Parts: sequence; structure tokens; C-alpha cells
Amino acid sequence: FRIWPVPPVWTPPTSSGSQLVRRLAAGGPQTGVVYGTSLTAGGPWVEQMRSWLTQNYPGALTLINSGMSGKGSDTGTNLLDSKVLTFNPDVVFIEFGMNDGEMESAEVQANLDNIIDRIRAHDPATEIILQTMNSPWNSPAGSSISLQIRPNLPDVYEVYRNVAVARGLLLIDHYPNWKAL
Repeated sequence: FRIWPVPPVWTPPTSSGSQLVRRLAAGGPQTGVVYGTSLTAGGPWVEQMRSWLTQNYPGALTLINSGMSGKGSDTGTNLLDSKVLTFNPDVVFIEFGMNDGEMESAEVQANLDNIIDRIRAHDPATEIILQTMNSPWNSPAGSSISLQIRPNLPDVYEVYRNVAVARGLLLIDHYPNWKAL
């Protein structure tokens, strides 16, 4: 288990506990799926990560963006086969916490466990990397309710941390950095 404190702009680790990076360095082609909310569907971190990995390991990575705007882990469980498993990924990045911020922790954990168990059943060698993202804020240019509709977000992110520890998964914990900003 390793936590990578990552600032809002993705920076590569200098050394990695990630199978993805080790496999790419060994010359093996890899397929990755990023799976989560609009922060994944349209977030710049995906292209920043893709760019760095393809610059350092040309031709070795296929990265599929299966992010879905406005969807939480409940939808993630329902669409896992078509959005993730169909690609037979070597690595899956999971990020649904932001849209689960109104759910109770037990429901979030059940959904997260379901997703992880099904990925493992499909291929036990698939690396699973969990992610927390930013804190909500009421944008003056937006709906001004982001914070109010996600009252449980800190608890949800704690579920991600606990599941990562309990299951021996990597966690990219963006939340503390965003909260500090």
C-alpha cells in the first residue's frame, strides 16, 4: 500500500509500487481503464497521465476513459461489464467518491467492494487503484449547491482509504491537496 500525494496537476512518481509502471518499464503492453465521475470523464488528469506514460513508454499503453458525468458507484456497479470488464484491463483506476458524497458510507463501501470483487473475479491479476479527488465548493458560476449535496464526502473518502488498506490496493489521495488549496 502506498499513498501518492499528487497535486492537482498529475506528476509521475519517481519510484512506483504500481504494477502498471513496472510492466510498462519491462516492455509489456498494458490496457488501462479509468472509471469514475465527470472528474474522470473530462478531468485533465487523465490526459496528463496518458501523455506522461506514452512519452515514457511509447506504444505500450492503451488507456480507455470510462468516466461518466453525474454518476456514482451505484451506476458503476451496474455498468461495470460494459464500461470496464469488456476491455480486459491490466489496471483500473476507480473514482466515484465525489458523486457518492450524499450516500451513506456503508452503501459506498458495498458498491466499491462489489466493483473490486467483480474485477478480481474477471482477472485476479488486474491492478486496482483507488482515487479520492477534490473537495466540493460552491462555485459562484455554477449551481452553488455542490457543497450542500455532498455532506458525506469526507466519510466517503475515508471509505476509499480504508478499503485500500484492507485490500492492499494503491490509493491516489488527491483530497488533502485540494482541501489545502
